[in-house]
Amino acid sequence: MSLQHLLDDMVWRDVPNEACRLAKAASGTYLVLQDLIPSLPDINAHVWYAPDIEKVAFSYPLETDSDKVASWHIAMKQVPGVEEVEHGFFFLPQPNVPFIRVKEALENKTIFGPVASALQLKPNMMNKLWGGPNPLASTIAGGLLGAGLGYGGGWLAEQLLPEDKFERGKLRRTSAIMGGLAGAVPGAWWGLDNMRAHPDPSKQWSWKSWLSQYPWTPQQVNKTANRYESIKESMLKSLPEESHELNEYWVKYANEAGAAFLPMIPVDQFNRTIWNDLRSAGGYTPPPLAAATTGLVQAAALSQGGTNYVSPVDIARIGLGMGTGYMSGMIVGKTLGALAGLRPEAQQSLQQAGAWAGILTNVVPLVFR
Repeated sequence: MSLQHLLDDMVWRDVPNEACRLAKAASGTYLVLQDLIPSLPDINAHVWYAPDIEKVAFSYPLETDSDKVASWHIAMKQVPGVEEVEHGFFFLPQPNVPFIRVKEALENKTIFGPVASALQLKPNMMNKLWGGPNPLASTIAGGLLGAGLGYGGGWLAEQLLPEDKFERGKLRRTSAIMGGLAGAVPGAWWGLDNMRAHPDPSKQWSWKSWLSQYPWTPQQVNKTANRYESIKESMLKSLPEESHELNEYWVKYANEAGAAFLPMIPVDQFNRTIWNDLRSAGGYTPPPLAAATTGLVQAAALSQGGTNYVSPVDIARIGLGMGTGYMSGMIVGKTLGALAGLRPEAQQSLQQAGAWAGILTNVVPLVFR
């Protein structure tokens, strides 16, 4: 390997640290800009921020109204941490200055809220007519919605699949039944859980629990929160003082219990494994890809206060903040977690075969798009 390749690798190794430095320097102003942009007139703008020189740059289409551009300029100028604002038609920021793209991703409630509302799992204008969401309404709504989607999917499949494989009209009926059953599951589960554990004894194992809004009632929400705090206080009093200091790994698991948060990624160990597969060391991972991957993991660790372990959900939160979305970040996080969870011998085998670099090449860019 030539000296130039070695020097290039050394430069790329500093990229994650530089990215984290810029993220820290920009964090406050960046969040303000993210909150400000949706409140401004829509001009289809692309926005960048350079924390080192405290400068905002944004571009917009040629036909954009000048009054709207002026309102953007004035608003940006008033943001703390912004000393200069630059803009123009299809403008691009200076290439020799580290600008950070300001992006805004949809929140989970924006994505999943309409689905939950259609399934009558959350309060909306329709279920206000009968007092709010309840298991019976959710079961009926979910069943009807699932049956409709199943019927439509079955009809489409009948148009596309060979006629000799399916009896015309039968597939759509079957898929409608299966869709209806699947759609009714959330509401039915809610109803059965209410029957089993409703706080009102008169509604336990009774049809009345299917018409109860529990646990959507504000009184129950406050009661649950207060109960949680009382349990927490009593446990702190009863446990010995030395037990309050828990292993960091245990705390991470306890705070993020659930399959979505597994498997965990040991930050330092995993990053070292990534850099050991560089082309200059006989591996297959390009230095830019290694820098992007380790920078992503390091950023997730810093977002959780510098923890030594991150979860797929931590990676997903970074993807959400970068504007690529929660699901893209979760896919990347789950993949990195699977790689980090392999035995060292398995990791080495994948690296030697080039599969390690191939997986990273196809997955990691999802969170940067």
